[in-house]
Amino acid sequence: MINDAIDYNINPCDNFYDFACGNWKKNHIIPEDKTSFGVIDEHFETVDITLKNALEKDIFAGEAEALIKAKTLYKSCMDLVGINNGGITSLLNFLKKMGEWPVTLTSWQESQFSLEETMSIITLYNKFTWDVLPVISMKVVPDSKMLKEHIIEFDQSSFGLPGRDYFLHDRNDSMLKAYEEVAIKVAVLMGADPSTAESDMKDMVDFEIQLANISIPAEERRDEEALYNKMTIAEMQEKYTTFNWLQYLQSVLHIDLINVTITDETKIINTAPAYFAQLSNLIGSTNKRVVSNYLCWRFIENLLNDLTPEYQELYNKFSKVVFGTGTAKPRWQKCSMYTENGLNMAAGRLFVESAFDKGSKKIILEMINKLRAAFSDQIESNIWMDDETREAARKKANALDERVGYPEEILNDTYLNNLYKNIKYNSSDYFNNILVTELQQTVDKAKLLQEQVDKSKWLFGPAFVNANYYPLSNYMEFPAAILQNRFYSKTYPRSVNFGGIGMVIGHEITHGFDDIGIQFDEYGNLKQWWTNTSIANFKKQAQCLIDQYSDFTVPEIGSKMNGINSLGENIADCGGLIQAYQAYRKWVAEKGKEEAPLPGLPFTHDQLLFINYAQSFCTNIRPEEAKQRILTERHSPNRFRIIGACQNSIDFARVFKCPEKCVMNPIKKCSVW
Repeated sequence: MINDAIDYNINPCDNFYDFACGNWKKNHIIPEDKTSFGVIDEHFETVDITLKNALEKDIFAGEAEALIKAKTLYKSCMDLVGINNGGITSLLNFLKKMGEWPVTLTSWQESQFSLEETMSIITLYNKFTWDVLPVISMKVVPDSKMLKEHIIEFDQSSFGLPGRDYFLHDRNDSMLKAYEEVAIKVAVLMGADPSTAESDMKDMVDFEIQLANISIPAEERRDEEALYNKMTIAEMQEKYTTFNWLQYLQSVLHIDLINVTITDETKIINTAPAYFAQLSNLIGSTNKRVVSNYLCWRFIENLLNDLTPEYQELYNKFSKVVFGTGTAKPRWQKCSMYTENGLNMAAGRLFVESAFDKGSKKIILEMINKLRAAFSDQIESNIWMDDETREAARKKANALDERVGYPEEILNDTYLNNLYKNIKYNSSDYFNNILVTELQQTVDKAKLLQEQVDKSKWLFGPAFVNANYYPLSNYMEFPAAILQNRFYSKTYPRSVNFGGIGMVIGHEITHGFDDIGIQFDEYGNLKQWWTNTSIANFKKQAQCLIDQYSDFTVPEIGSKMNGINSLGENIADCGGLIQAYQAYRKWVAEKGKEEAPLPGLPFTHDQLLFINYAQSFCTNIRPEEAKQRILTERHSPNRFRIIGACQNSIDFARVFKCPEKCVMNPIKKCSVW
């Protein structure tokens, strides 16, 4: 596995990524349905297949209702005959709740359109990633200055292309034209007059371009204090008059399943005052038909892959231009992923019972403790941090909590069934099952307004392949799905495990102390808990990383990276790799001897740690995806996650005997932790 990926023709001190991943990249092509393909995607597919097999097992007598519902949702998604026979009748009926899609009507009455009512429908039944909605995003979050309470947060718009920057190019940009064309074709397929569709969709895209121009770029949104603007609904109304904020919230939160009381004096957080000031003017000056067309389109766009084949084909052609993909994902994979997203704890239970070695949890917890100790050493050795801040950092590091594998309560049928007690699925009505799923997720989030913050609650389900640090609760989460090959195996040498899941653990620990993490104290409160001197010194250290990563050129597209957008992840990568190596060396010292060499490999275990770190990120990527990651992703491209962190590692240079001033051992090294 390790040997087959390495390109021995490349000197690891010249380009460690191409050395560790060169042969893997040569021997793997990107499947037609993917925008990129890497070792992590092999990991994803293993999890997806495990979940597929569990979801396709027959329902048995006495099986938990929640698991039956997960299998029913999956089955309805796989029922292509039923989906095709149903056509788009259910969608057309649902659009009536939004006042219908104006472009498809011969006579549309502006007087019947309510922006507030349409936005409330989109909010209730949203299928948007991270609840980032078109025009106005609304979500329920812990109040970062009153951590026991939940609060409503308003934010700026999402977009129909991967990010705002896609709308800031020339009007004839190929991706922007593909976006406009797919909207036109969908409208015509749904009954619109072709000339009307062309005119209306052009106006709609022009409106979205205006939305992009008034939106604040991500690199200007890293100051959490600047994003925290608490005010009442009445104050929002006074500032931004063209939208009825109270009516909107009451339409969302006064439905039977939620029934949360909202008044003019209800407090919210406004994360984008400058955006909303300009949005108020834009809405006031834009024809209602344009706004209605846009909102209906964004709702429809998110459902294209769930409709009949002709709509899926239109989406596939659009995806070819924007993402570079030639075909759609296999149907089973779409359905497995949607089931995990919609019923994450039920799907997680099926995954845990099928694939998780519960004995692994003990080993992972031991590794976490060693990584914690390594980070504590970094706190003590940092020369730019004053003693007052160092003591506060110790407290936060000691208070950091972790969750590993899965919440034990999901193995209890009564608990699991209660999570989904209001869900009723029909195995032959996938479209309605989507609506039921999305509404229930909105209900669950909205009900948090009536509850105090539960810091023991998991953010992700066990079948989610990722790890996470959550600053408002100061905890890390390592779901069962990431504790698998290639990041971890109980059969691997510890060097390989420390280079895999060990680095991931260190990465998440460091997030608590990156440029976002340092804005939250040990309890998760948004406050200044560092001295001004230490903050200034931190920024100097961070600027070195910004400059380093901004100088990297992504070879697939010949463009420079954005070192500001990726700063937090780069800090975490560099700090995590240092911790992983130091924690491994402590483990070896405790054992009193080195691990036995692996037969057939000319590497020490110290070298294997770095090699497995790199090989966990081996990736081939399409130019379209590379562009998207530069414009919208917080993580650096995988190539530079390896090169950047290793260039900054003194341990790497020593272990591979890299001479000074070579590519992988520059004189100037950047480090925060």
